[in-house]
Amino acid sequence: MHSDRVEIFDVTIRDGSYTIDFQFTEDDIRFLCATLERLGFRYIEVGHGFGLNAASVKGSSAGTDRQYLEAAATTLRHARFGTFFIPGIGRKQDLKAARQDFGMHFVRIGQDAAAIESAIEDLEYAKELGYEVMANFMKSYSLSPRDLAAKAKRLRAHGCDVVYLVDSAGGMLPGEVAEYVRAVAEACDARIGFHGHNNLELASANAIAAYESGATLLDCSIGGLGRSSGNTRTEMLIPALRRMGVRLDYDLDGVFYVLDTLIAAIVRRKGCSSKHIAGGYALVHSGMMKPFEDLAEKHGIGVHSLLLAHGDARQQARNDQPLEALARELASAPVAWPSDRGAGDNALLEIDKEQADPSRIHCSFMAVEKLLAALHALARKATLPIVLLVRIEPIAAEESFVMAEYLYHDDLFIVARALFGSVDEVKRFLDAHHRELDVVVFEDASDHAKRQLAPSAATWRNHAAVVHVSRLLTNYHCLFSVLYGLTKEARAERVLLFGVNPEDFARHLPPELAGKDYYCAFHERETPTSLRFFRLDAPTAHVLRDTAGEEDRFKMAVLFSHVSPRELEIILDRLSEDGLVLNCAGPAAVDAELLRRRRKRQIVVDLRKAITGELLNLLRIETDAGDEAGEVIVPESFAAGPLDHETARLRTRSQRQPRAA
Repeated sequence: MHSDRVEIFDVTIRDGSYTIDFQFTEDDIRFLCATLERLGFRYIEVGHGFGLNAASVKGSSAGTDRQYLEAAATTLRHARFGTFFIPGIGRKQDLKAARQDFGMHFVRIGQDAAAIESAIEDLEYAKELGYEVMANFMKSYSLSPRDLAAKAKRLRAHGCDVVYLVDSAGGMLPGEVAEYVRAVAEACDARIGFHGHNNLELASANAIAAYESGATLLDCSIGGLGRSSGNTRTEMLIPALRRMGVRLDYDLDGVFYVLDTLIAAIVRRKGCSSKHIAGGYALVHSGMMKPFEDLAEKHGIGVHSLLLAHGDARQQARNDQPLEALARELASAPVAWPSDRGAGDNALLEIDKEQADPSRIHCSFMAVEKLLAALHALARKATLPIVLLVRIEPIAAEESFVMAEYLYHDDLFIVARALFGSVDEVKRFLDAHHRELDVVVFEDASDHAKRQLAPSAATWRNHAAVVHVSRLLTNYHCLFSVLYGLTKEARAERVLLFGVNPEDFARHLPPELAGKDYYCAFHERETPTSLRFFRLDAPTAHVLRDTAGEEDRFKMAVLFSHVSPRELEIILDRLSEDGLVLNCAGPAAVDAELLRRRRKRQIVVDLRKAITGELLNLLRIETDAGDEAGEVIVPESFAAGPLDHETARLRTRSQRQPRAA
């Protein structure tokens, strides 16, 4: 039993706002409303994820209810717009203002299915105001189909226009959805809608089952943007319904465009965790996760494991088994899989061991090409852009000279470094391989080298971003970013520096850090194993004769070079009881056992990886730009809009052509 008058009800704005912590702005609403109407959607839900007045109760949003409603009302010409409304959060005056001031067309009143009758007063009031009134039976699965249908019949008698079956946990099965819809259709003549979540990847199948059983309003969002694991995906349901012969007037090609250019980056940041999937199986709403999370932490088990056990108990009709008992049972059972999933290195995302060997330096074009092949394989698996740091060190020898090594990969980039003996060698290499790279970073290239590289860079930029940086400044940017946060956290006004060039440090010190008292540690001439501490005058970059007294203590020591155990003892003696060590020289440069014995906190800053932060800043630049820190030339294909690291990752990965067999 189904009708061809099925419509897509768009929840990209309202439910999608959960994904971005309710930060759609008023301008975003105008833009999205205009876009969604252009795509053909007739029902568009706007506002805070929790509905009217929710910003005062459930977390502030980027705009007010009135701003959102005005944006929708002044933008839409044909589509109907409305909001969500939860009794106890929303108020009658909110419903009245939305109707009288902005002409809002519909309201969806949401309440737990078991308590849905408590919404009747608000439902009747909304009907008196002239709204198309929809009742969302949240957690519909908490009632039997028969009981839910009886409640739907009662709400219909009080003026409800649309009864919504809601799979709040995203764990219902198509057969179950069909049974509920048929029960409601037999009980009353209200229009029926379905709102699904995708925790078990069944949202589209459930929407189809609802349609085939009589539902004619199907909630969708582009990209599945929504709470928990997201909603039914518009771009999947429309073609599926078309395959069934259902006539739909939505612009599917336009939906794909909006997905690719606007929504994909937001969805990609969100992801779907095992916790959400297990919650779907256990039929636990994402808002009801805290008891599970608290017990999992208390007993040292995975929250997903507890959810699965709860789901098993539900399947076996053991719903009365306390969660505490389930958690204790899991904690006492033999451990098959670690609870700290996602921690540590991913064995599948490791570069070939031969290429990752830190003692291996590739000293020929053939060896570097082999390294590139390994980087390419890793990039395909990790969906990460490849960054090549290029340094030119002119040599007198006439033969070809190139050296390269794999450095690291993190959540954003795969990074390798290459050293060339001349500009010609760089051009020869990049002319052959620039299509296999996403970002080429020239470190400390001279102005003369930049001029020589410029003609070739015009070709390279069609496939990769071309960036010039100063390695020293890149390292300082990274260091100062960490130092700013730590000094603020520790309230450190006095900082001890060891192994630093005082003039370089002071010259590059940002204003935000210039107000601290910095002291440099120097060896005594007469007794090299002793240290003296002289104050650094940051504005003039001069080391003053003012020495730190024996009683003076520092909140933080920053180490820039290897420190002997004796030197470390002296430095630790001058730290306050809660002082910390910021190690910029690497783990091997410091006696970790001594730090543990002295109970001093150590934070290691790997300056090799400073380029990651630098690239995040540089790749935001839309056009050629430069400053003391660096300059960037971005590919023409990147010039359509602002670049963040997610956009860069998506576009660069999709641009690379498969390697020839």
